[in-house]
Amino acid sequence: MEQLIYIDTNVWIDFWEDRRDNVRPLGEFAFQLLKKAYECKYRIIVSGLVIDELDLFYSKETIIEIMKNLRASGKYQPLKVLEQDRLQAEETAKETGTSYNDALHAILANRANADYLVTRNLKDFERLSDLNKTVLPENLL
Repeated sequence: MEQLIYIDTNVWIDFWEDRRDNVRPLGEFAFQLLKKAYECKYRIIVSGLVIDELDLFYSKETIIEIMKNLRASGKYQPLKVLEQDRLQAEETAKETGTSYNDALHAILANRANADYLVTRNLKDFERLSDLNKTVLPENLL
Protein backbone atom coordinates (compact mmCIF):
# COMPACT_ATOMS: atom_id res chain seq x y z
CA MET A 1 0.00 0.00 0.00
CA GLU A 2 1.22 3.48 -0.84
CA GLN A 3 2.28 5.76 1.96
CA LEU A 4 1.42 9.43 1.91
CA ILE A 5 4.37 11.78 2.14
CA TYR A 6 4.47 15.55 2.38
CA ILE A 7 7.63 16.90 0.77
CA ASP A 8 8.96 20.20 2.13
CA THR A 9 10.00 22.87 -0.36
CA ASN A 10 13.73 22.43 0.27
CA VAL A 11 13.59 18.86 -1.06
CA TRP A 12 11.90 20.05 -4.26
CA ILE A 13 14.68 22.61 -4.70
CA ASP A 14 17.31 19.89 -4.09
CA PHE A 15 15.70 17.86 -6.86
CA TRP A 16 15.27 20.64 -9.39
CA GLU A 17 18.73 22.16 -8.88
CA ASP A 18 20.47 18.81 -8.27
CA ARG A 19 22.03 20.32 -5.16
CA ARG A 20 24.87 18.80 -3.15
CA ASP A 21 26.33 19.61 0.21
CA ASN A 22 30.00 18.90 0.92
CA VAL A 23 29.66 15.13 0.57
CA ARG A 24 26.04 14.14 -0.13
CA PRO A 25 24.14 14.24 -3.42
CA LEU A 26 20.98 15.93 -2.11
CA GLY A 27 19.43 16.16 -5.57
CA GLU A 28 19.98 12.44 -6.11
CA PHE A 29 18.25 11.62 -2.82
CA ALA A 30 15.27 13.74 -3.87
CA PHE A 31 15.25 12.11 -7.31
CA GLN A 32 15.32 8.60 -5.81
CA LEU A 33 12.45 9.51 -3.49
CA LEU A 34 10.34 10.67 -6.43
CA LYS A 35 11.31 7.52 -8.32
CA LYS A 36 9.96 5.47 -5.40
CA ALA A 37 6.68 7.37 -5.74
CA TYR A 38 6.47 6.43 -9.42
CA GLU A 39 7.14 2.82 -8.39
CA CYS A 40 3.97 2.98 -6.25
CA LYS A 41 5.64 3.18 -2.85
CA TYR A 42 4.52 6.77 -2.13
CA ARG A 43 1.81 9.24 -3.01
CA ILE A 44 2.97 12.84 -2.65
CA ILE A 45 1.00 15.62 -1.01
CA VAL A 46 1.71 18.98 -2.61
CA SER A 47 0.33 21.89 -0.63
CA GLY A 48 -0.45 25.39 -1.75
CA LEU A 49 2.28 26.50 0.64
CA VAL A 50 4.90 24.46 -1.21
CA ILE A 51 3.76 26.00 -4.50
CA ASP A 52 3.85 29.50 -2.96
CA GLU A 53 7.38 28.93 -1.65
CA LEU A 54 8.57 27.53 -4.98
CA ASP A 55 7.09 30.64 -6.57
CA LEU A 56 9.72 32.68 -4.70
CA PHE A 57 12.50 30.88 -6.60
CA TYR A 58 11.02 29.84 -9.95
CA SER A 59 8.67 31.05 -12.65
CA LYS A 60 5.14 29.63 -12.93
CA GLU A 61 6.26 27.75 -16.04
CA THR A 62 9.11 26.11 -14.15
CA ILE A 63 6.82 25.08 -11.29
CA ILE A 64 4.39 23.55 -13.78
CA GLU A 65 7.32 21.67 -15.31
CA ILE A 66 8.49 20.45 -11.89
CA MET A 67 5.04 19.03 -11.11
CA LYS A 68 4.01 17.90 -14.62
CA ASN A 69 5.28 14.33 -14.46
CA LEU A 70 4.07 13.85 -10.92
CA ARG A 71 0.55 14.93 -11.89
CA ALA A 72 0.61 12.73 -14.98
CA SER A 73 1.61 9.71 -12.90
CA GLY A 74 -1.37 10.06 -10.59
CA LYS A 75 0.96 10.35 -7.56
CA TYR A 76 0.13 14.02 -6.97
CA GLN A 77 -2.29 14.85 -4.18
CA PRO A 78 -3.02 18.59 -4.00
CA LEU A 79 -3.78 20.20 -0.65
CA LYS A 80 -5.23 23.68 -0.29
CA VAL A 81 -4.27 25.88 2.61
CA LEU A 82 -7.38 26.77 4.61
CA GLU A 83 -7.85 29.81 6.80
CA GLN A 84 -8.10 27.54 9.84
CA ASP A 85 -4.66 26.11 8.92
CA ARG A 86 -3.21 29.62 8.86
CA LEU A 87 -4.72 30.52 12.23
CA GLN A 88 -3.50 27.28 13.80
CA ALA A 89 -0.02 27.88 12.34
CA GLU A 90 0.15 31.34 13.88
CA GLU A 91 -0.76 29.92 17.28
CA THR A 92 1.55 26.92 16.95
CA ALA A 93 4.49 29.08 15.83
CA LYS A 94 4.08 31.30 18.89
CA GLU A 95 3.72 28.36 21.27
CA THR A 96 6.69 26.42 19.92
CA GLY A 97 9.02 29.23 18.85
CA THR A 98 9.14 27.88 15.29
CA SER A 99 8.67 29.76 12.07
CA TYR A 100 5.14 30.31 10.77
CA ASN A 101 5.89 28.46 7.51
CA ASP A 102 7.36 25.43 9.28
CA ALA A 103 4.34 25.31 11.59
CA LEU A 104 2.04 25.57 8.58
CA HIS A 105 3.88 22.76 6.74
CA ALA A 106 3.53 20.53 9.82
CA ILE A 107 -0.16 21.37 10.22
CA LEU A 108 -0.88 20.71 6.55
CA ALA A 109 0.96 17.38 6.59
CA ASN A 110 -0.95 16.42 9.72
CA ARG A 111 -4.34 17.40 8.25
CA ALA A 112 -3.57 15.37 5.12
CA ASN A 113 -2.68 12.34 7.29
CA ALA A 114 0.81 12.15 5.85
CA ASP A 115 2.84 9.20 7.03
CA TYR A 116 5.96 11.38 6.85
CA LEU A 117 6.94 15.00 6.44
CA VAL A 118 10.09 14.84 4.32
CA THR A 119 12.52 17.69 4.81
CA ARG A 120 16.17 18.55 4.75
CA ASN A 121 15.70 20.68 7.90
CA LEU A 122 14.90 18.19 10.66
CA LYS A 123 16.00 20.62 13.37
CA ASP A 124 13.39 23.16 12.26
CA PHE A 125 10.64 20.63 12.96
CA GLU A 126 11.86 19.23 16.30
CA ARG A 127 9.37 21.29 18.32
CA LEU A 128 6.56 20.17 16.00
CA SER A 129 7.17 16.45 16.43
CA ASP A 130 3.76 15.88 17.98
CA LEU A 131 2.23 16.71 14.58
CA ASN A 132 4.34 14.57 12.23
CA LYS A 133 7.03 11.99 11.83
CA THR A 134 9.76 14.00 10.09
CA VAL A 135 12.48 12.32 8.02
CA LEU A 136 15.25 13.07 5.55
CA PRO A 137 14.59 11.95 1.96
CA GLU A 138 17.35 9.34 2.15
CA ASN A 139 15.64 7.72 5.15
CA LEU A 140 12.78 6.62 2.87
CA LEU A 141 14.90 5.07 0.13
